[in-house]
Amino acid sequence: MATAPAWSPDSRRLAYSLWLWHEKRSELCVVELATKEWKHVIYTDDQIYPVWSPSNKIMFSLYSGEAVPRLFQVDPDGQGLQECAGFEPGDSEPMWTSDGTKVVFGRDGGLVVRDEGGGQSRVISRRKAAAIQWAIAPDGQKVVYTCQGTDGAGFEVFVVDVNDGSTRQLVRNPIVHDHEVDSRYVSWSPWL
Repeated sequence: MATAPAWSPDSRRLAYSLWLWHEKRSELCVVELATKEWKHVIYTDDQIYPVWSPSNKIMFSLYSGEAVPRLFQVDPDGQGLQECAGFEPGDSEPMWTSDGTKVVFGRDGGLVVRDEGGGQSRVISRRKAAAIQWAIAPDGQKVVYTCQGTDGAGFEVFVVDVNDGSTRQLVRNPIVHDHEVDSRYVSWSPWL
């Protein structure tokens, strides 16, 4: 089973992870789009959901026997595996604005934004239900995210302003007769 791929900053490569069922471990791989050749980066006992940072590092969460995951990074050639500075244990799924000036990530069920110039981290969204998945608008001003419905309903979709934290709900997906639309996965159109 392969994870969703992550684009390199230059859009020439994709990073993805394969769960190797027989070996009970993940393999992080990179594929060159021009040549269609892939190469092994690292193996780990944890499942990997990679993201590619503007500094050309592949980032992912690892439990490594700990109670909460920590963010690690590695060069695309498999060198330089290390824990990411500037993140706390449990932080997850960092995602950068297209200009690389801000990063949004999960912390304690909410969403946090930080200026990459060493700025302070600030919470932009915290609801009763934890944020599940998020995406940054092409202009970097808003984040769309999903969470489990607070009343036991299906998934809800919200948009939050990165600058002032104002939030509006886009979708309330109630469960009707044991059926729901799976609205957990969100993304932005590049034209909006």
